[in-house]
Amino acid sequence: MSSPLIPGSIPVGKSGQFLERLQLDGLEISLVSYPERMVIEEHSHERDYLCFTARGAFCERAGDNQSFECRSGEMIVKPSGVPHRDEFPVACTAINMEFEAWRSEELAGGKLRIERTSKFSGGRLSNFGFHLFHELQAADDLTPAVAEGLIISMLAECHRAGRDRGAGSLHVRKVLGIIEDMSPTVPGLGELAAEVRLHPSTLARTFKDATGKTIGEYGREIRIRKAQGLIAAGELRLAQIAIETGFNDQSHFTRAFKQSLGCTPGVYARAMRG
Repeated sequence: MSSPLIPGSIPVGKSGQFLERLQLDGLEISLVSYPERMVIEEHSHERDYLCFTARGAFCERAGDNQSFECRSGEMIVKPSGVPHRDEFPVACTAINMEFEAWRSEELAGGKLRIERTSKFSGGRLSNFGFHLFHELQAADDLTPAVAEGLIISMLAECHRAGRDRGAGSLHVRKVLGIIEDMSPTVPGLGELAAEVRLHPSTLARTFKDATGKTIGEYGREIRIRKAQGLIAAGELRLAQIAIETGFNDQSHFTRAFKQSLGCTPGVYARAMRG
């Protein structure tokens, strides 16, 4: 294992401190620590890529205003060659897994092809991820075999979640579009159900199965994402941003932001200013 992280020892733009690294056939697994306020400028990976957040949180930004907030217990799955930028408003420890294309298909039994960036969280996936985290912290000669088995289980959970998401995908995609178009206003469940001609309880269940969130939680995520963009732009005060993104007051905005990203808007703003 490497020595403990020395605060301030990693400048902005580097790639974190490796705490443990396993090199297997067609698969590299790294346990990496990222300090608070670190920014990794736009880059891409040559191989398919999984990142499980064990502690803290980070935000990944890609083209076309696409962003993913990845908190403890969540995992991002990404195909090779996708440019993106990583921002760490708080300290973060993550497990990075990079696969040769043939290896990811082999591990997943040919059922999972990583074609676009997606985020998965909760349930068995998080349990497997935390098990892998603890295994890497106390690595021994059996760790490679244990780690490979856990990654197979994580990939299987991704495949299962992706399959379940597809079941109501047309209705869910329409609802997602409506929520994003109407943001910061979040329409009610009854209104959305009428738009897609589903019973409210059916829509609520389908939406949660597909996204892992309730409609209200997704609406709040859209608000926070917009707030991040406004903070990064640096043109408005935080009180103004709270109003622009639909929060009742700045204290409500601060609570929601910290719950989502693990830091206050003020800390995030300072991190963006470098």
